[in-house]
Amino acid sequence: MLPKIHKKGTSFKGAALYLLHDKGSRDSHDRVAWTQTHNIAVNDPDTAWRIMAATALDRDRLKEQAGIPPTGNKSDKCVLHLSISWREDEAKGLDDEGMQIAAKRAIKTLGAQDHQSLVIAHQDTKHPHVHILINRVNPEDGRMLSSSKEKAKLQALALEMEKERGEIYCENRVLNAEARERGEYTRYAVLDRRMYDEISQHLTITNDNRDAIERARMGQKQRDAALAQKGRDQADQHREDWKSLIETVKEEGAQIRQDHHKAKAQAVEAVRMNYRPKWRDLHRQQQEEQARFHKREQRLIGRLHNALQTASVSHENGTELNKARIKDVFSNIISKEKRFAALEKSQKYSSRKLHCEQKAAEQAAIGKQKKALKDNAAQRRVSFLKQAEDLKIAHEQSRKDLQQQWRARHIERNREWHDFSQKIELKEKAKTDFSGVANDERNGKETTKARIRERLQQRREAARDKDRGGR
Repeated sequence: MLPKIHKKGTSFKGAALYLLHDKGSRDSHDRVAWTQTHNIAVNDPDTAWRIMAATALDRDRLKEQAGIPPTGNKSDKCVLHLSISWREDEAKGLDDEGMQIAAKRAIKTLGAQDHQSLVIAHQDTKHPHVHILINRVNPEDGRMLSSSKEKAKLQALALEMEKERGEIYCENRVLNAEARERGEYTRYAVLDRRMYDEISQHLTITNDNRDAIERARMGQKQRDAALAQKGRDQADQHREDWKSLIETVKEEGAQIRQDHHKAKAQAVEAVRMNYRPKWRDLHRQQQEEQARFHKREQRLIGRLHNALQTASVSHENGTELNKARIKDVFSNIISKEKRFAALEKSQKYSSRKLHCEQKAAEQAAIGKQKKALKDNAAQRRVSFLKQAEDLKIAHEQSRKDLQQQWRARHIERNREWHDFSQKIELKEKAKTDFSGVANDERNGKETTKARIRERLQQRREAARDKDRGGR
């Protein structure tokens, strides 16, 4: 399984025209074997990409409707295009359902299971492959899908699925996964290895240059590892910053709620303290009424007065003075116990009235405290959102700084490998030239010796010929 992330784009139309039709044609669909949609109410691919485009254009309204501030990722690159292909030997036993399962797992691995997506299977090559078109804008809240570590996530999925099938097709993927688990940065490992191989294959002399290349490669890896560690430390620090902010907000909230309960109890106690004189006055008034009642009970005219007064008080308290009530008045004239019970009933009514008044005052005081707590909560929410936004901006800036450092590191790596390659080539050329001169010198000496030997031989032969002629 070979996953590949393509360059993110802004046009669903352009991507769909390329994926749904033959190359160079907008009419033929011979390339397409089948299509599948996710989180889209229709199965027609031409309608599906239009819905995805409309959703992307509506992202601001979706955020507002979900109560999310219109901040965050402002990129207009809403089109995520990835492809999954299988080798010819890997495709044995792979059917459409297996390809659909792989596509669905890839979508979930990228965290896009709630996003709109269109899966397109092509049949124009020997090896089976599918293309996945994902809308990075969430259709529920308008937030943009994160692209963090998406390549590493897909490679991990590919390794997992190969293990499930019982055969590993890419050993480098296993090595890279183990390196990532050890905390090593693998993004430029392949690039360094290619440069290493490209330079090494042109070396024809000595091992010292090979050792120099190996040292250069290890130096590159060490600097990459240091910058990668900085990125991991930065990510850890960002998590700690968010954790600290949330814990601080929670602690402040708990303290405010505790202060609220304390203030509410104090407000209730203040109301009760204000009503204590009223209760004292009422108690004194009721004691005096009872004393006057007992004093009047000593005379007949007083008993009649008490009976009429209890009836009058009952009428003031809302009891209708009807015939039955008049009968009770005459009954009270005869019974002292009934007259006193009527007085106590009247006094209890006064006590309940004052109690209700006090409770209403207490509820009013509690209401003020609740309103203060609600206002405080609204202020704290605004403050939290402001702190969260500032933290997002700071983190985004630090991530951009790190990205800039990686870009600079990439430029530095290419320059150093280029300079190193030039240096090695010069050394190789110098050694080659030196070897050539040495060989030429050796060849020249041998030629000179041969000429001298030839001349000596000629002289000896001439001398022998002369000796023969003289005889």
